[in-house]
Amino acid sequence: MTTSAVRAGDLRDLLDSDLPDPRLVLHEGRVEVVAGDDRRGLDVVSRDEFTRDQAEFTDQDLEQRAAALSAVVANLGA
Repeated sequence: MTTSAVRAGDLRDLLDSDLPDPRLVLHEGRVEVVAGDDRRGLDVVSRDEFTRDQAEFTDQDLEQRAAALSAVVANLGA
């Protein structure tokens, strides 16, 4: 299965989501933001986890975090 990389835009969507307890998941090879009670997909990171050590993010911060999470997602498919 080919998986999609986490992009900075995915992380921005996670941060800006109006969903209750949003989390980023890998679902059918795509990265999506879903509500915390939505059990579809494999968890990548919740907004609470993502913002635990940092509240504000520059575009560069998001790019770096996206690259790190993409490596984790790639290893999940290994």
